[in-house]
Amino acid sequence: MATDSRVTICHDRRVRRVLQAVARDLTKRIPLAGAASIAGLEPAYFSRCFRKTMGVCFIEWSTFTRIEEAKKLLVIADLSIIGVAASVG
Repeated sequence: MATDSRVTICHDRRVRRVLQAVARDLTKRIPLAGAASIAGLEPAYFSRCFRKTMGVCFIEWSTFTRIEEAKKLLVIADLSIIGVAASVG
């Protein structure tokens, strides 16, 4: 059982690294293969780990994150829609 928890912690750390990379620059669209590379995992395995950790697939989470940031910027920033779109990719 201890081995399973270590694997989960390892995946959480790797997924966290990808979450941080996406959050640092929302304008950069990181594909699944790129996210897997950041995590140091094969794309198919990364996809399963990401879904298990986050509850959604990577692409869905990435899109949701961009939309949420765009919504915030539309409310608080003095940017046009084009400016907001450029800010969140």
